[in-house]
Amino acid sequence: MSKSFTPEKDSAFDQFFKNITEYASIKSSGARPEWTHISLDGLDAINAAYDTWHRAYSPTIGVHSSEQATLKHNMRRMAERALRDFVDLYLCVDPVSGSDRICMGIPDTYTVSASRLKTLEAAQKKAERERAEQEALEEPHEKVGFRLGRITASDTPQTPQTPPGYVARIAWDVLDTPPLSVNELTRIALAKTSPFKLNFSDEDRGKTAYISVAWQNAQGILGPWGDIQSMIVP
Repeated sequence: MSKSFTPEKDSAFDQFFKNITEYASIKSSGARPEWTHISLDGLDAINAAYDTWHRAYSPTIGVHSSEQATLKHNMRRMAERALRDFVDLYLCVDPVSGSDRICMGIPDTYTVSASRLKTLEAAQKKAERERAEQEALEEPHEKVGFRLGRITASDTPQTPQTPPGYVARIAWDVLDTPPLSVNELTRIALAKTSPFKLNFSDEDRGKTAYISVAWQNAQGILGPWGDIQSMIVP
């Protein structure tokens, strides 16, 4: 992504990245979303990229070690690449308007070449094929079902229960001790159907994941969070 519109300061970049993910999620949610060209996998991937970046960045806000600074630096480079791919693939094409890009902090004059767009689209299709073929061999996961504000751990697909015009905003994290509030659950995902698959790392196996869900409307307004539930990572 061009430095001309990527903030140099980490704090500004963090807000810039977050603004894009939230704006894209809102525009792509609801019973009749304004944007239908961004796949749920695409939204999940960019939200996961932001989550990874933010978890590396947060410890460096105050006093921190050189190792934390190095990790943050490396994660920023990866985050910028992921964000550029997302912007070029999804946000420089119709129906995204110039005013949409300005709202996200992307200059209206920013464009992507036809050759790069073709390359990104080909890579996306290849990734989708490989993901479908390798799904059974991926990292440990658990499917979270939601119904009327409740969530359950399940490996059995359920009928989608998202109210018309809403998506489920899932807050979750793997923690050593039970959280006192939803604010301690730093990983965020948006789901349109139930169940929704949460991905974990091998290091998370046997640990406890805590999860809460709230409905979110097309304007990004959240309803009340459900009770925090827990599950052992398989």
